[in-house]
Amino acid sequence: VFPQGIHPPPGQNDVIPVDDGHYPEQTDDVQLAIRTARADPRCDGRVYFVGGSAGASHSIYMAATGTHGDDRPDLVVALSGPYELDDVAHLQAPCVPPETCFVEAVLNYIPEPSATDISDHNYFPFLGSLHTASPTTYVTRDMPPLFIMISSNDTGGVDTYQFPDLIAKLDSVGLTETLLGVPVSGQYKKNIIQRAGINFRMRL
Repeated sequence: VFPQGIHPPPGQNDVIPVDDGHYPEQTDDVQLAIRTARADPRCDGRVYFVGGSAGASHSIYMAATGTHGDDRPDLVVALSGPYELDDVAHLQAPCVPPETCFVEAVLNYIPEPSATDISDHNYFPFLGSLHTASPTTYVTRDMPPLFIMISSNDTGGVDTYQFPDLIAKLDSVGLTETLLGVPVSGQYKKNIIQRAGINFRMRL
């Protein structure tokens, strides 16, 4: 933990009050990790991401917002992630203890809400901030190869309709699903795993 005002990624110093773990601090951390890996002399210049749950969300976010050859991963495998944080249907979904509650997790991810807002699921005033923090807000046709997977019986706070939300947004900006077994540049490959026991827990 760094003292106030000296976080290595500058975005971590922009959140008031300064703390750790809220948007955009985590994505700034991921950006720093990409640049560090790419600059490592042991790296051939390519950076690949495999992320589950929140890790999948951050991976797609950087694939959409990063710059080729700098802070954008060269390939992303995303497993059961939350991609559209302002999805009202998901925000209104009932919480099922002891699983992570989607609305509480995503409200906790952005810096504005109070503890009462989070516990009361008062998401409406923060839809703009949730939209800003959502990977689906930024997807474009100019993205690295994407392999997007979800379990047919997913749990842990990420319902299966976050998967079609992302696919629909990719389709809307002109990305297409490759017919090959692996994704290629500017395309994605999707897969639904028919399993009952796969559980990627969200850690926002």
